[in-house]
Formats: sequence, C-alpha cells, structure tokens
Amino acid sequence: MKLINPSEISGKILTLLEESDEWVTIVSPYIKISKWYKLLNKLNDLKAKNIPIGIFVRDDHRNDETYHDLDQLELEYQKIPHLHSKLYMNEKYGVVTSMNLLLSSEINSLEIGCLTETRQEYEELIRYHHRYINMEIPVNLNTNAGQFEDIKEIMSGVQDKLVVIEKEIWIWLDKNVLQINMGSNIYSVLIGYDVAHYLRFFTPLNQREYDLFSGKLGKIEKLTAMKIDLLPKAKGKERQNKQKSTQKTLQQINGQTQGLLRSTCVTRILKTEAGFVIDSIIRFTKAVDELRS
Repeated sequence: MKLINPSEISGKILTLLEESDEWVTIVSPYIKISKWYKLLNKLNDLKAKNIPIGIFVRDDHRNDETYHDLDQLELEYQKIPHLHSKLYMNEKYGVVTSMNLLLSSEINSLEIGCLTETRQEYEELIRYHHRYINMEIPVNLNTNAGQFEDIKEIMSGVQDKLVVIEKEIWIWLDKNVLQINMGSNIYSVLIGYDVAHYLRFFTPLNQREYDLFSGKLGKIEKLTAMKIDLLPKAKGKERQNKQKSTQKTLQQINGQTQGLLRSTCVTRILKTEAGFVIDSIIRFTKAVDELRS
C-alpha cells in the first residue's frame, strides 16, 4: 500500500472515479455531497456512460441526512449494519481511507489514506468487499474481466507510431515476449515474469552505451515515467574488474512501468490497457534509441 498525503486523498478518489471504465464501488458510512460539485460531475459522467456505481452506507436511524442527500441526487445505495469502513474501488485499484464522503471532511478534516500498489493488495480488498459488504461486485479474480486486444493490433499500433524514426523496424512475437528490431538494436517487451504484472523492457548495451547510460538514468526515468536500471549492477572497483576481465558479461538497460497491469502477458492485453501498453513501448524505445545515437 502507498500512503496518500492528507491533502491528496479527495483528489485520489476523484481520479479513481474518472479512471473507471467498468464499475465503481463507494463504501462510506456517511455521505453528504450535494454541494461537492467536482464529485457530482464525476458521478454524473459515470452515469452517462452507464458504468455501474455501487454505494454502501451505514444502516442507522441517525443517518437520515445521508439517505436524504442520496435520494435528492437520485443515487441508488444500500444500507450496511454497523458499517465503519471507508473504501473506494474500481476495476483497476482501490483507496482505503479514514475519510467519509463528506464535503466537510474534504475541507476540514485531517485524514489518512492508502492506495493499492500490487495485484495481491487489490485482490485482498475485493475479497473483503465480497465477504463483508456485497457479494455482487462485478469482478472475477480468476480471470481478467473484459475483452483482449489482438496482439497484431498492438504490433501495428507500435509500428505506426515508430515510423517517425528513420530506421527499418521489425516487430515479431517470440512466445510471450514482443521483440522490436530498430536498426541494429533489439528491444524486448513482456509483462512480468513473476506474480507482479508490470510492463517490462530490456535491451542489450555495448560497453560505450553502458558507460553513457550510467550517468543518464535520471533523465531516462523522466522521459519514460518508468523505473530504470542497468545490468550488471556491480559498483566501483568490482564493476571495473568485471569489465576488464570479460567483455561477455551481459549488459543491458531495463525499464519497468510504475503501475501494475491487469493484463497477464503480452498476448492477453486487455483492450482497456492496450493504449497504455503501446504508449509505454514508444516512450521507452524512443528515449533509449535517441540517447544511443
């Protein structure tokens, strides 16, 4: 879980609503949002797109203000006895916080919140929701909900955006790794090799390139919005000795996107994530290729 600064919690909730493509669930014992216009606009946008919104509030005879507010806004909701949890989720990630969905809390209260960072954390929230809130949250933990993009469309999208580079470009699939040949350089793209579904990139470096990139990792991270590192990771004299002793040592630059994907491999990329995957491939290959020149 990633800690959210108190002043950023409401913004994270609004962003979560904005980035929802399949469903949203709002678990907040007390809700009063009739004058929270930014939030209302997000909810109205979801309704206009026919995206299901599940709202869960505390079942309490002293909670009439919440019921009245939601009734006036024509928002459907369910009452949960003894509810004290505050949880906001969509099909991608979740926010757990102390904050009720109250405009007064957004303005006046000191709150705390956390954002899910891994698939495991997200699935734990789903299971909590199933067990204690509502069994009907529309997600299947055993499969990726949604349609998959044809890998040929992904390859075609990458090819179309790389035409500005005056090099011969070849793209092919090697099992579950997408290979991109740009001139004499080959870039490998895959989604994780472990439980975490990060989009990952690899390309070999010669000695000159390795020395060049060693001092420019920060620049590449800014250009790509990714975590960047080099292999081998030996430091100081140890690295110098290795470089002197052999030229066969594997040297490469690696990239990894900051956020997790729901797609599990490059041959099963969800349509909702296809654009992000294509754009990420373009950012990494162009940034590294330009610095190589």
